[in-house]
Amino acid sequence: MNGGRKIPFSSLVEKAAALELKNEPKLKEPDEYTIIGTDQPQKVAGDIAVGKQKYAMDMELPGMLNAVIARCPYMDGLVKSFDATEALKVPGVRHVVRVNRIPEDLNEQKYIADGVAVIADSHWAALKGREALEIEWDKGRWAHVDNAWIDGNFDKLVASGDTKVRLEHGDFDQAFADADKTLEVTYEQPYWAHATMETPCGLVDVQKDKVIVYAGNQTAVRVMNDLMRVLPGYTHDQFEVNIMRLGSGFGRKFIVDACTEAAILSREVGAPVKVIWTREDDLEQDFYNPKGRHMFKGGLDKDGKLVAANYIHCSTDNDFATHAFPAHHVPNYRGEVISSQVLPSGPWRGPTENVAGYAMQSFVDEMAHMAGQCPLKYRIDMFRETGDTPHPGFSSDVMVADRFINVLQIAAKNAGWGKELPKGHGMGVASFMTFGGYAACVVEVKVDDDGTLTIIHASGAADPGIAINPQGCRAQIESGTLDGFSAAMGQAIEIEGGRVVNNNFDSYEMARIGLAPHNFTAEVARNTISPKGLGEMSLPPAIPALCNAIFDACGVRIRKLPIADQLEKAMKA
Repeated sequence: MNGGRKIPFSSLVEKAAALELKNEPKLKEPDEYTIIGTDQPQKVAGDIAVGKQKYAMDMELPGMLNAVIARCPYMDGLVKSFDATEALKVPGVRHVVRVNRIPEDLNEQKYIADGVAVIADSHWAALKGREALEIEWDKGRWAHVDNAWIDGNFDKLVASGDTKVRLEHGDFDQAFADADKTLEVTYEQPYWAHATMETPCGLVDVQKDKVIVYAGNQTAVRVMNDLMRVLPGYTHDQFEVNIMRLGSGFGRKFIVDACTEAAILSREVGAPVKVIWTREDDLEQDFYNPKGRHMFKGGLDKDGKLVAANYIHCSTDNDFATHAFPAHHVPNYRGEVISSQVLPSGPWRGPTENVAGYAMQSFVDEMAHMAGQCPLKYRIDMFRETGDTPHPGFSSDVMVADRFINVLQIAAKNAGWGKELPKGHGMGVASFMTFGGYAACVVEVKVDDDGTLTIIHASGAADPGIAINPQGCRAQIESGTLDGFSAAMGQAIEIEGGRVVNNNFDSYEMARIGLAPHNFTAEVARNTISPKGLGEMSLPPAIPALCNAIFDACGVRIRKLPIADQLEKAMKA
């Protein structure tokens, strides 16, 4: 800027790239930074608050048509037959188009559901046309499935003993047999939907020599690559992809199904087409966070040290969970997986580690209480004794003990860990490493005699490396923690007769404002380590910290999510 004039950095890129440097430029030292590390407010927050911000759902193109799709509600089901006669009579309806199922290459689950699209002048006309469709569904191979069936299938798989060992050291069997005290415990969590604020949508104009896209997705490259699967002959340089501001993503909008549907329909009718999913579409047709069962055996020596642990994770096949803390902090450990999945699954805030955090940090808490030791000190002592350990996963190879200890101490200090609590109050602590960063959470709750739960204080701390914008980091700590509380308290996808039956917020309950902590403290560790993203980091420790606090308050151990009315039933028992 000079005299009020502004030049975007992008206009200087080509000239800067052509410069030949005589010497390697000296980078600023961290104490010289004037922007990095200072709070930067969200410049478009005002526009978002008053509805001025444009999202993919807001975009229009000349000649654009609107589409909604009647997707088969049954898992991997198909359209057996349909009659569009009445739909085509709805004013504004232009076309009714069959949309064929596209399998997902990675896991043979559906990527695009089988269905029938109604294309109209307006979104409302398309909705009314869809209501008028007459469709007979082929329910497919999963028509018998419900939640009880999935649990029974877990039982059979566990009983078979057909596991894959992902990590093993020491001699777990001998150490468990020799242990002074032992515990065998199982934790479970349901399918979770993303329920993004803006439902999936996409606007695509397939032209002869180019493809114009307005996408509410998380990556332009994935948009182009996925659309080229259904638009053979087009290359990357023929795409104009406009990535709009996300109406929240949580991993759901890494998947490009709405834009892919729009591309198929635009090519079919020769006009720009915008596909908007309703909330019912969104919850019925999600790529869900996998349902899982987590089985643990743990053994303590006479000093209360955790000397033996076995973790069997029954869900999707992965390495992250079995390598997480305390896997490398136990001298005799075996981590195993059993692969079982029915509903289509996909990344959900803190993939895999979201539920591994709940299970492993609940288990560590139970072992600490069995040992008669402070749960905070128990964790810190384990880190100090073992030091840095391997940690394969997103953006990380090593788990650094001092960084873990630091975030635990920050969260504990801000929560007043160790203070005398009133009757019915309790504190819980948890920590986890996610996407190369470290996070801890301490929660104080109150549980009344009738089981009413009040979250008094949540204290979150995170170490993502150097905090570019501390204000944004604190916002992510708060949002991830609240997201975890919401999922833990009341969210669960229910399946009956091979289809998801809770398809709006009356049956898939998001946390209301009354559940929010009365006080919230969020702090970012200060250092100059290379930064990692913080969007995923704070959720994995939030859920177990809440559950551990509940136990401390009333002695009820939460081993199955959602919490829902468990406390009410337990307090009445």
